Amino acid sequence: MKICFKKITAVFLLAVILTSAFAVINVSADELPAKYVTDIKTPVLDQKNDPLCWAYSCSDQLNINAVKNGYAENGKTVFSAPMMARAEFDGTEHRHSRGSAWYRCYGGNDYALMAAISGKGLLYNSDYPTVDDALNAPESALYSGNAYVDDIRILETTDMSRKERTEAVKRLIIEYGSVNADVFVGDYNKVTSVARILTYDNSKASHVILLVGWDDTKYTDTGTGAFLMKNTWGESWGDNGYAWISYNSEFGRNFYAANVVVDEDTRVLTHTETIYASGNSYDASKSESGAVNVFEIDEKMTICKAGIYTDKPSSEICVRVYKNLSDISKISSASPDAAASGTAYCEGYYTLDLNRQIDVKENDTVTVLYLVKSGKSYYVYSEYADPDFELSVTVSIPGQSYTYVGGELREPKGNYIGTVIGKTEHKEPQQTETETVTETETETETEIITVTEETAYSDTEEPVTDTEAAIETDTLSVTETDKETEYEGTSLSEISFTETEEITTETDNTDTQQAGNTDTEKTDNNATAAIKKVFITVIIIIVAALVLFILLVLALIAASKKKKV
Repeated sequence: MKICFKKITAVFLLAVILTSAFAVINVSADELPAKYVTDIKTPVLDQKNDPLCWAYSCSDQLNINAVKNGYAENGKTVFSAPMMARAEFDGTEHRHSRGSAWYRCYGGNDYALMAAISGKGLLYNSDYPTVDDALNAPESALYSGNAYVDDIRILETTDMSRKERTEAVKRLIIEYGSVNADVFVGDYNKVTSVARILTYDNSKASHVILLVGWDDTKYTDTGTGAFLMKNTWGESWGDNGYAWISYNSEFGRNFYAANVVVDEDTRVLTHTETIYASGNSYDASKSESGAVNVFEIDEKMTICKAGIYTDKPSSEICVRVYKNLSDISKISSASPDAAASGTAYCEGYYTLDLNRQIDVKENDTVTVLYLVKSGKSYYVYSEYADPDFELSVTVSIPGQSYTYVGGELREPKGNYIGTVIGKTEHKEPQQTETETVTETETETETEIITVTEETAYSDTEEPVTDTEAAIETDTLSVTETDKETEYEGTSLSEISFTETEEITTETDNTDTQQAGNTDTEKTDNNATAAIKKVFITVIIIIVAALVLFILLVLALIAASKKKKV
């Protein structure tokens, strides 16, 4: 029996090891549920007959994110799609849209989101619910909002497997609330609630939709597993505006996610308004490469963040900020007043919290050096006007933007896509003693976002039929013909963004602590989830090991009895 107990002990230890390995593998494979649908339910939008799916989809994407971030109530339409569309174009006639006005223009989700970095056109639907409202608004209204986009993730999937793409999109849905993509939508099956996606054609305009969830068990004609799609053709299409589309559908090259911030005291300084841009490619593997922006300050504020754009996944990004730099040609040797760094896990626009806050006043200058380091060349983007695409672009002024290559400054083709962000002193609206303010008016002044549900267009417009919707090709598939660098696909099994190093010494600052509260809460939540995961894993290991132990003991006892017989 001694031999038997030794065998039992050895087998028990082996069972514990194997069970532990199995549990660890299952935990690290992670956390993505088989079924998931965002619990944020914003109204289904209807673009009617206007080719503005890109604007409607992007505005709804920001609606969902605004609710997710606590800026708006669930079930409300927050931002105006027509104003987002108008913000993208300059003037009233556009050659690339066959002489159509802005509300008949084929645009792009990247254009719309990049314009919203400065807050341009990010106005509330309660003020501009229809195209007519946006058309009649003064140009100054485009810049009158208090919201802006501070993060954009562009998931480039050309070199990804279907499995990698599916997992990466799922993680973006969880993180941001939704992901927008472009597809060719075919017939809708009322029995299965599945929409057929046609073969993707880069040479033709496609349709932009939102992905808001998934189901690994959903059966489709092209395999098991599907994303839940939210359309912009009204509730009469699909299942009240929704449909399932297969994981194996042919999507456009890129998927987009974005984060919106609402803060009336924030100022975003930028020299650009859209992403229609080009530039030059530089080796970012051996030397520092990037760009420089110089901003003139017109009001008192505290600089606390900076935004940088990169087209390189898995690259190191860094910003260095200088107050009143007298000689910009010596920027490579000058000591920054604040800095921040991090890792860009995919292409996009990233906002970094500075390690020091800088107080500035009117007539000061703020110079920002934007750096990217990757394993290959880096494409430095600058915004410029193109005669064939009359997008709303800024005028390039000498001394405003530079390309930076290994310490050398060069004049770019246009303005560099990069920002610096400051906070102004909060001022309550003034009222005279003779003013009578009703309770409703007071609530409207104090709420960050107040929205009302109104119809998107006038009753005189005809609805889109299912047949028309199925063949609609209403948004330009963005292909960057000027871009000559190769993209590097990356498996995003874990989406994370980690700031790495500080370049100057941190100082105590109350605002910095407050800015970090959100990250602290996320860290606490992650720690709690990790502890729960470890606890469950330990329980699984113990139970499985005990079951195996009991089975082995019973087997050995049975074998021992058999020998005696």
